[in-house]
Amino acid sequence: MRAIFYSILVAVAGLSQLQGQQDEPNAKLMAAIASGNIKDVEEALPVDKAQLNRPAADGALPLLYAAERNFADAVALLVKKGADANAVDAEGRTALMLCGLDMYHIRMTGGGRTAPGLKEEMKKDKKALAKRQKAAGKIVALLIKAGADVNRADKEGATALHHAVRRDDLTVVKALVAGGAKADVRNKQGQSALGILSQGVGQPSKDTEEIRQLLKKAGAAE
Repeated sequence: MRAIFYSILVAVAGLSQLQGQQDEPNAKLMAAIASGNIKDVEEALPVDKAQLNRPAADGALPLLYAAERNFADAVALLVKKGADANAVDAEGRTALMLCGLDMYHIRMTGGGRTAPGLKEEMKKDKKALAKRQKAAGKIVALLIKAGADVNRADKEGATALHHAVRRDDLTVVKALVAGGAKADVRNKQGQSALGILSQGVGQPSKDTEEIRQLLKKAGAAE
Protein backbone atom coordinates (compact mmCIF):
# COMPACT_ATOMS: atom_id res chain seq x y z
CA MET A 1 0.00 0.00 0.00
CA ARG A 2 2.81 2.37 0.91
CA ALA A 3 4.56 1.57 -2.37
CA ILE A 4 1.42 2.46 -4.33
CA PHE A 5 0.98 5.69 -2.35
CA TYR A 6 4.64 6.62 -2.95
CA SER A 7 4.28 5.91 -6.68
CA ILE A 8 1.28 8.23 -6.83
CA LEU A 9 3.23 10.97 -5.05
CA VAL A 10 6.13 10.65 -7.49
CA ALA A 11 3.77 10.78 -10.47
CA VAL A 12 2.03 13.88 -9.13
CA ALA A 13 5.38 15.55 -8.42
CA GLY A 14 6.56 14.82 -11.95
CA LEU A 15 3.34 16.18 -13.42
CA SER A 16 3.66 19.33 -11.30
CA GLN A 17 7.25 19.86 -12.46
CA LEU A 18 6.24 19.46 -16.10
CA GLN A 19 3.34 21.85 -15.61
CA GLY A 20 5.70 24.32 -13.95
CA GLN A 21 8.04 24.24 -16.94
CA GLN A 22 5.14 24.82 -19.30
CA ASP A 23 3.93 27.73 -17.18
CA GLU A 24 7.35 29.45 -17.16
CA PRO A 25 7.09 32.87 -18.80
CA ASN A 26 8.61 32.99 -22.28
CA ALA A 27 9.15 29.20 -22.49
CA LYS A 28 8.17 29.19 -26.17
CA LEU A 29 10.38 32.20 -26.89
CA MET A 30 13.35 30.64 -25.11
CA ALA A 31 12.96 27.50 -27.23
CA ALA A 32 12.83 29.63 -30.37
CA ILE A 33 16.05 31.43 -29.39
CA ALA A 34 17.72 28.07 -28.78
CA SER A 35 16.73 26.99 -32.29
CA GLY A 36 18.76 29.81 -33.84
CA ASN A 37 15.96 30.61 -36.29
CA ILE A 38 14.99 34.29 -36.22
CA LYS A 39 11.62 33.55 -37.84
CA ASP A 40 10.81 31.22 -34.96
CA VAL A 41 11.76 33.99 -32.55
CA GLU A 42 9.50 36.47 -34.32
CA GLU A 43 6.57 34.06 -34.16
CA ALA A 44 7.17 33.31 -30.46
CA LEU A 45 7.16 36.95 -29.32
CA PRO A 46 4.53 37.46 -26.59
CA VAL A 47 1.51 39.66 -27.28
CA ASP A 48 2.15 41.40 -23.97
CA LYS A 49 5.53 43.04 -24.50
CA ALA A 50 6.00 43.46 -20.75
CA GLN A 51 6.38 39.68 -20.56
CA LEU A 52 9.80 40.00 -22.22
CA ASN A 53 11.10 41.32 -18.90
CA ARG A 54 9.45 38.74 -16.64
CA PRO A 55 12.11 36.28 -15.49
CA ALA A 56 11.71 32.54 -15.14
CA ALA A 57 12.09 30.93 -11.72
CA ASP A 58 15.87 30.75 -12.20
CA GLY A 59 16.05 34.38 -13.35
CA ALA A 60 16.45 33.52 -17.03
CA LEU A 61 15.34 36.17 -19.53
CA PRO A 62 15.08 36.04 -23.34
CA LEU A 63 17.51 38.92 -23.94
CA LEU A 64 20.17 37.40 -21.69
CA TYR A 65 19.63 34.02 -23.31
CA ALA A 66 20.12 35.46 -26.82
CA ALA A 67 23.22 37.45 -25.80
CA GLU A 68 24.79 34.42 -24.14
CA ARG A 69 24.54 32.59 -27.46
CA ASN A 70 25.75 35.51 -29.63
CA PHE A 71 22.41 35.51 -31.45
CA ALA A 72 22.70 39.09 -32.73
CA ASP A 73 19.48 39.14 -34.77
CA ALA A 74 17.47 37.96 -31.78
CA VAL A 75 19.13 40.54 -29.50
CA ALA A 76 18.28 43.33 -31.96
CA LEU A 77 14.68 42.15 -32.25
CA LEU A 78 14.16 41.78 -28.50
CA VAL A 79 15.59 45.23 -27.77
CA LYS A 80 13.38 46.72 -30.47
CA LYS A 81 10.33 45.05 -28.90
CA GLY A 82 11.04 46.43 -25.44
CA ALA A 83 13.42 44.06 -23.67
CA ASP A 84 15.25 45.86 -20.86
CA ALA A 85 18.95 46.10 -21.71
CA ASN A 86 19.76 46.36 -17.99
CA ALA A 87 17.68 43.39 -16.81
CA VAL A 88 19.54 40.95 -14.59
CA ASP A 89 19.37 37.26 -13.76
CA ALA A 90 19.43 35.72 -10.28
CA GLU A 91 23.17 36.41 -9.99
CA GLY A 92 22.82 40.04 -11.01
CA ARG A 93 24.31 39.47 -14.46
CA THR A 94 23.20 41.52 -17.45
CA ALA A 95 23.15 40.65 -21.15
CA LEU A 96 26.46 42.50 -21.55
CA MET A 97 28.05 40.23 -18.96
CA LEU A 98 26.76 37.06 -20.62
CA CYS A 99 27.54 38.08 -24.18
CA GLY A 100 29.36 35.22 -25.89
CA LEU A 101 29.39 32.87 -22.88
CA ASP A 102 28.28 29.88 -24.93
CA MET A 103 30.97 30.59 -27.51
CA TYR A 104 33.49 30.39 -24.67
CA HIS A 105 32.16 26.98 -23.67
CA ILE A 106 32.51 25.81 -27.26
CA ARG A 107 36.07 27.11 -27.58
CA MET A 108 37.10 25.46 -24.31
CA THR A 109 35.34 22.12 -24.66
CA GLY A 110 34.32 21.76 -28.28
CA GLY A 111 30.74 21.69 -27.02
CA GLY A 112 28.43 24.30 -25.64
CA ARG A 113 24.88 24.05 -24.45
CA THR A 114 22.53 25.30 -27.10
CA ALA A 115 24.48 27.66 -29.36
CA PRO A 116 21.93 28.32 -32.14
CA GLY A 117 22.68 26.01 -35.04
CA LEU A 118 26.42 26.39 -34.57
CA LYS A 119 27.34 22.72 -34.68
CA GLU A 120 25.45 22.33 -37.95
CA GLU A 121 27.10 25.47 -39.34
CA MET A 122 30.57 24.21 -38.41
CA LYS A 123 30.02 21.05 -40.44
CA LYS A 124 29.51 23.22 -43.54
CA ASP A 125 31.84 26.10 -42.73
CA LYS A 126 35.03 25.75 -40.65
CA LYS A 127 34.99 29.51 -40.03
CA ALA A 128 31.48 29.43 -38.55
CA LEU A 129 32.75 29.79 -34.97
CA ALA A 130 34.90 32.81 -35.87
CA LYS A 131 31.97 34.42 -37.67
CA ARG A 132 29.68 33.87 -34.72
CA GLN A 133 32.30 35.27 -32.39
CA LYS A 134 32.45 38.50 -34.41
CA ALA A 135 28.74 38.95 -33.73
CA ALA A 136 29.64 39.60 -30.09
CA GLY A 137 30.97 43.05 -30.92
CA LYS A 138 27.73 43.90 -32.70
CA ILE A 139 25.68 42.71 -29.72
CA VAL A 140 27.67 44.82 -27.26
CA ALA A 141 27.14 47.91 -29.44
CA LEU A 142 23.41 47.12 -29.76
CA LEU A 143 22.99 46.77 -26.01
CA ILE A 144 24.91 49.93 -25.16
CA LYS A 145 22.89 51.89 -27.74
CA ALA A 146 19.74 50.50 -26.09
CA GLY A 147 20.85 51.94 -22.75
CA ALA A 148 22.80 49.10 -21.16
CA ASP A 149 25.02 50.28 -18.31
CA VAL A 150 28.46 49.15 -19.41
CA ASN A 151 29.87 49.53 -15.89
CA ARG A 152 27.09 47.85 -13.95
CA ALA A 153 28.30 45.19 -11.50
CA ASP A 154 26.79 41.82 -10.61
CA LYS A 155 26.36 40.49 -7.07
CA GLU A 156 30.10 39.74 -6.89
CA GLY A 157 31.03 43.23 -8.01
CA ALA A 158 32.14 42.04 -11.45
CA THR A 159 31.38 44.17 -14.50
CA ALA A 160 30.98 43.02 -18.09
CA LEU A 161 34.68 43.77 -18.57
CA HIS A 162 35.65 41.43 -15.73
CA HIS A 163 33.55 38.68 -17.30
CA ALA A 164 34.95 39.22 -20.82
CA VAL A 165 38.55 39.23 -19.58
CA ARG A 166 38.01 36.06 -17.58
CA ARG A 167 36.80 34.43 -20.81
CA ASP A 168 39.78 35.82 -22.75
CA ASP A 169 37.28 37.36 -25.19
CA LEU A 170 39.12 40.02 -27.19
CA THR A 171 36.10 40.88 -29.35
CA VAL A 172 33.93 41.71 -26.35
CA VAL A 173 36.73 43.47 -24.47
CA LYS A 174 37.34 45.76 -27.45
CA ALA A 175 33.64 46.55 -27.81
CA LEU A 176 33.22 47.24 -24.08
CA VAL A 177 36.23 49.56 -23.89
CA ALA A 178 35.02 51.38 -27.00
CA GLY A 179 31.62 51.70 -25.32
CA GLY A 180 33.02 53.36 -22.21
CA ALA A 181 33.84 50.47 -19.88
CA LYS A 182 36.03 51.58 -16.97
CA ALA A 183 39.16 49.45 -16.80
CA ASP A 184 39.99 50.29 -13.17
CA VAL A 185 36.83 48.95 -11.50
CA ARG A 186 37.46 46.26 -8.89
CA ASN A 187 35.15 43.42 -7.88
CA LYS A 188 34.36 42.43 -4.29
CA GLN A 189 37.59 40.41 -4.16
CA GLY A 190 39.52 43.58 -5.01
CA GLN A 191 40.38 42.39 -8.51
CA SER A 192 40.57 44.66 -11.51
CA ALA A 193 40.12 43.24 -15.02
CA LEU A 194 43.89 43.43 -15.49
CA GLY A 195 44.42 41.71 -12.17
CA ILE A 196 42.24 38.81 -13.29
CA LEU A 197 44.24 38.55 -16.50
CA SER A 198 47.55 38.62 -14.62
CA GLN A 199 46.39 35.85 -12.30
CA GLY A 200 45.69 33.76 -15.35
CA VAL A 201 42.61 33.12 -17.47
CA GLY A 202 41.28 29.61 -17.90
CA GLN A 203 43.11 28.91 -21.14
CA PRO A 204 45.31 31.77 -22.47
CA SER A 205 45.24 32.33 -26.22
CA LYS A 206 46.97 34.45 -28.82
CA ASP A 207 44.56 37.23 -27.82
CA THR A 208 45.58 37.36 -24.16
CA GLU A 209 48.51 39.74 -24.60
CA GLU A 210 46.49 42.04 -26.85
CA ILE A 211 43.81 42.21 -24.15
CA ARG A 212 46.48 43.09 -21.60
CA GLN A 213 47.80 45.97 -23.69
CA LEU A 214 44.28 47.19 -24.42
CA LEU A 215 43.44 47.29 -20.71
CA LYS A 216 46.64 49.15 -19.86
CA LYS A 217 45.94 51.69 -22.58
CA ALA A 218 42.47 52.15 -21.08
CA GLY A 219 44.04 52.99 -17.71
CA ALA A 220 43.84 49.63 -15.95
CA ALA A 221 45.95 48.83 -12.93
CA GLU A 222 46.50 45.48 -11.26
